[in-house]
Amino acid sequence: MESKDKERQKTSKAKYRKKSTTSLTIEFYKNTEKPLIDKVNSQPNKSGYVKGLIRKDIEEDPEQ
Repeated sequence: MESKDKERQKTSKAKYRKKSTTSLTIEFYKNTEKPLIDKVNSQPNKSGYVKGLIRKDIEEDPEQ
């Protein structure tokens, strides 16, 4: 019985995530953008770090 409940919960979470989120991918060139790669990889919360930079950019220039 528990496994069916867990499976329903997984399905429900997957449906919510599909409906409510967007995934973006960024590619970096290993040879020329290593400092960028290292900086992002040094962050404990990569997503939060990138979102923070974007929010800061929006605050500095809301018209862009």
